[in-house]
Formats: sequence, structure tokens, C-alpha cells
Amino acid sequence: MEGIYITIALDGGISYTNAMEEPSDKDIGNPTVDATSGLRRKMDSKGRLSLPTSLSGLLSKEDRNLVVALSPGSNYICVFELEAFEAWVSSLLFRNYGEFDPTSQVQIGMQAVLMARGVYVERDSNERILISADQREQAKLEAEVVVFKNTDHIEVWNTERWEEHQSNNDPANLMH
Repeated sequence: MEGIYITIALDGGISYTNAMEEPSDKDIGNPTVDATSGLRRKMDSKGRLSLPTSLSGLLSKEDRNLVVALSPGSNYICVFELEAFEAWVSSLLFRNYGEFDPTSQVQIGMQAVLMARGVYVERDSNERILISADQREQAKLEAEVVVFKNTDHIEVWNTERWEEHQSNNDPANLMH
């Protein structure tokens, strides 16, 4: 792929290489960053994903609990802190229904569906999270995934889906 690859070392150091020469990951745990597509990470066969230091540092140090949720279209995984997950669910409901009506069976049902998409997990001492087999299957996650921060959460994508998503969403279109 044409572009610049950035390697972020665990000690915070950054190095750049030309895309003509594939970057090496000789230092275990150094994710490769393609400047056009996010951090590429390896997920183990049990679904454990080590969050890059550059992203895990954005999360609360005190509260190690997170919510791992399927996106509404099941295209990718969202990783939230609890308050951000609840705000996300509320924003989706507000966008579709306006102010939440606790007497509306439709709204209560949709809130339950959205809340059930989240699985509560705890980051381990190595900054790993566990993505359930069901979530991995629905989001079509494989051993290599793309990880990046999006506003108030971290997204985890199947590499091919992410590349397709990027090719269908050109930022230049925002300038028209």
C-alpha cells in the first residue's frame, strides 16, 4: 500500500518508514500504523486484544472496566468507558425518537436491545481486553484488526471491512 508507515514503540518513540519497505515489528508489541488506516493489531485466538499505549492512555487509570459493544450495523466493535457507552445509547435513541419516553414500549425495547449489545469487560494488567466469540463472529474480526479512537470510544474493525469503509468515505467529500 502506498503511503507512510509509522511505528509506535512501547516506550512512546515513533519512527517513520517509506511504504516501499514493509516496516518490521522486531520489537514485540510495536503496532504498525498505516497513516491512512489506523493501528493494526494482532488479536489472539481467545479474542484478547492488547490496546495500544497511545489509546489505553486515553482511558481512565482508576476504572479498568469497559464496555465492548457491537456497532448498530454489526460492522465493527466499539470499546467504551461505562458513562460513554450509556451516553452513546442515549444519543442513538434521541437521534431516532427525540426525548426519551419511559412509557414508550418501542423506546424501552430499543434501549434494551442497544444495552444488550454491550459486554462488560475489565482491562487486564497488560492493557488487554476480551472480545467475545459472538462479537468477533458478528463483526467478522480475524487475527489482524484495525484499532483507532473515534471521539469517545475506541473502534476495532476487520481489516478488509475498514479498507472498504475508507474507500467508500472520502474525506474530500466534506469540502463540497
